[in-house]
Order: sequence, then structure tokens, then C-alpha cells
Amino acid sequence: MQKKHILIFILSFFFFLQTLPVFAQGAQCDSCGTSITYSNFGSKTKTGYLCKNCYRQQQEQPQQQEQPKQKQTQSQQQKQQQIPQLQQQQTQKQQQMQGRQCDNCGTSITYSNFGSKTKTGYLCKNCYHKQQEHPQQQKQTQNQQVQTQKQAQQKQRTKKQEDRKQRICAVCNNSIEAGTKYYFSADRQPICFNCLDKCKDSCRTCGLPILPNGGVRTGSWIVCTPCSKDIIVTDSQLKECYAEACKFMNEHLGLNVPVPVENVYFSDISEMGDGHDGNFDGYAIRFQKGMSKLDTIRVLIHESAHAWMRQLENRMYSEGFAEWCSYKYFMHIGEIQYFNNHRPPRHENNYYSAGLRKMLELEKKMTQKGLLEYVKTHNDFPKE
Repeated sequence: MQKKHILIFILSFFFFLQTLPVFAQGAQCDSCGTSITYSNFGSKTKTGYLCKNCYRQQQEQPQQQEQPKQKQTQSQQQKQQQIPQLQQQQTQKQQQMQGRQCDNCGTSITYSNFGSKTKTGYLCKNCYHKQQEHPQQQKQTQNQQVQTQKQAQQKQRTKKQEDRKQRICAVCNNSIEAGTKYYFSADRQPICFNCLDKCKDSCRTCGLPILPNGGVRTGSWIVCTPCSKDIIVTDSQLKECYAEACKFMNEHLGLNVPVPVENVYFSDISEMGDGHDGNFDGYAIRFQKGMSKLDTIRVLIHESAHAWMRQLENRMYSEGFAEWCSYKYFMHIGEIQYFNNHRPPRHENNYYSAGLRKMLELEKKMTQKGLLEYVKTHNDFPKE
């Protein structure tokens, strides 16, 4: 141990003798310029000396430089591995885009000019950038459209208010004061309360009053101008309505109508009175001209049911079943409100409405199929 200590002392003393001229001359660090002493001496270079701190920094820098080089090499290797995958993706996209066109300008879409995919198709780069550059302009146009709609609605409101202030009776041509009662004719023209009695006729289809010397007359009936566009007046229209009535009777009720098309025709049946609109005389179905399409089909189904049942002594039973058939047709097409609002006045009382109520009660008990089977074999309602 003493030899070892002696050796260390000799070496340190020798090192001190070597650096003694440096410390004596007042040497400075080449990097930071601090004076070199025995305690802060780092190392000797070709041009001079370095202190401890600068020497340690030089030793640490190569390690720090090696780390980013390693990272760069790793990233380069990863990129090289990803190149074939990217090439495959490009080829797949190119195959998908074959034959595709831009929804806006119509140019063919390729991998190089692909912009974005929309709900309906694709956009090229130019069109996509235009859309991204002008979102504010689109918002401005939308706001302008909303404002124009609001302005148009406001104009309509002001027009309605002015019309209300300046309402003129279509019969006497006098102004109708605000707050007083008035009515509308079938042509949507105002009628004052005093002139309502002068409008003696009402539309056979919609039931609204018709102005004097107005409307369209068909035999003994009168129809307003708007409803006259839908009335049945030709033989071809009549055949279409009868075909629809027979189809419903056959497919939905299972009843074959025994009356051929040749025995269905228009006829003036005003001599029958009581507001009759159709009649089956045991051979043919004849009815009044000038009814709407739905009214015509209603009458055809009603009279076809009479033709299928033949004449029965119990009229409430026969009329109730005929009304029930018409009722089922309007239920089928979803126009039951029309059926209730456009029934002739004579159908609202007596055996028509009473028979219909009884038939509906029987249907609840027996179901539709059971009711039809019962009518085929019975000539009267079941006794309670």
C-alpha cells in the first residue's frame, strides 16, 4: 500500500510540474476565455487549453449528435417499408376513380386531381378549394334567400290585410265593413249577410252557395265552376268509374255485379224527386249526369249492391247494405270524411242511415266476411 501511495504522489507531482508553466504564464480557455488554474484545468489542445466545463461539453456533444442520426436512420427505414403499402393504396384509389367525374365541373377524377368525396359523388381539387375558400359567400347567399322569403311573406300578409279592409260583396257591389258577418261563395268571392238569401242555388258537390247566374247546370243539378272540372259527363269517364266500382266489389267484397257496362248510362231522373241521384230498375243502372268522380262511384256501388241483392221487401235492410258497400269503398281509399259530408240529405234520415248503422253493428259482431255470408242467405236483419 505504501508503494501505491508513493507512486500516485510521484505521478501527480510530475503532472503538476508539467502544468506549472501553464498556470505561471496565466493561460486562458480557448472556448470561454476563463483563466486556467490547477483546479479548473480540463485538457490541452493543439491551439491551447480548455477548462473543465468546456472539455466536458465537448465530450457530451458527440453522444447527442449520434442520437438524432440514429433516429433519422430509423425513420428512413420506416418510410422505405411504407413505400410499397402507399403504392398499393394509390393503385386501389386509381382503380376506384376510373370513370368518375367531378359533380361540379365534370372533369375526370384521377389520383393527382382528387379533391374530396361528397354524398353524391366526387369533387376535383379546384372545385374543392373553391368551396373551402368561399364559405362566407355561401352563408351570405343563404341569408339573402331567407330574407327574400321573409319579405315575400310580409307582402302577402299586407295584401291580405288590405283585402280584408276593402272587401266588396260580389252580389250588391257594396263594401263590407270590418267586423260584420260575410260569407264566401263557391268561387271564393265574398257575399254580405244581406245578399246571402239572393244566392238560392248551392253546389251539388261542395255545398257552397253559387252566385246568381253562375255555376254549371247539368240536368236538374247545378255545380260551381271549380267543382265542374271534376264532374263526369262523358261515356268514357262513366266506363272508367264503373270499372273501378266493379273491381272494388269483386276484389274486396267478393261480389260479382250482374249488370253489364252497356246497361249503365246517364239519365234525367229528376222526375223521381226526393233528391235521387241514381236508380236500379231491375235491368239497368241509370243516374244523374254532372256528379263528381267520387260521387259517381258512390252511386254506382250503391246501385250495384241493389242489383246483386235484387229487390227485397225490407227496404231498410237493402238500403242499409247498399250504403254499407259505399261506406267500405270510402274507408278503403281513406275518404270517409268525404262520404259523410257529401251524402244526399235524404240519406241522412230514415232507412238509409238507420240501415247503415245496423249493418255496421252486425259487422262488429260477425266481421266483414261473416256479414257478407249472412246477407247471401238472409233477407232481413237478425231478430233481437
